[in-house]
Amino acid sequence: MKVKFLIMIFVFFISFVAICGCFESKKKFEDDEISFDYPSNWKTVKIMDLPGAIVGLSGDNVDVIISKKEINNTSNLESYYTTLKDNNQENLAKYCYQPISERTLKVDGVDAYEIIYKIGCDDTQTRQQQRIILFEKNGYLYTISCTIIPPEEFDKQKSNLDIVVGSFHIK
Repeated sequence: MKVKFLIMIFVFFISFVAICGCFESKKKFEDDEISFDYPSNWKTVKIMDLPGAIVGLSGDNVDVIISKKEINNTSNLESYYTTLKDNNQENLAKYCYQPISERTLKVDGVDAYEIIYKIGCDDTQTRQQQRIILFEKNGYLYTISCTIIPPEEFDKQKSNLDIVVGSFHIK
């Protein structure tokens, strides 16, 4: 009787783990320039119509675009970040731009800027939350731009986004 009970508990546990995806593995993106991990239920997509885009990722309620741009001699990371913030304030005001947070962090061992904001005034506009990370390495500005629709899903996706950012490496 005890053996049957233990077997039933074991089967229940294995079934639960399979259903919840608790042992889901991560996938790894790697090309000749960059590498990073991402959740196994996301897909990589090639972006053809956005200059500088290296790769895109798509998952439930989330899209990520990773891009790079050569930094000219008269600019630096801080000036690009300041310009991004100023442009957001000006260009997204009609979409009810709402800054949530700003911080600095490390990506692949270098300083990076992060800004998180919401846009979308009402149901006639796409409500979304953005997380944009900028950093400079080897003379290039790299951007990891994450879009979560609807913004209420942001907290659920944060750990998935952290997987990409935390494992990002430039070769």
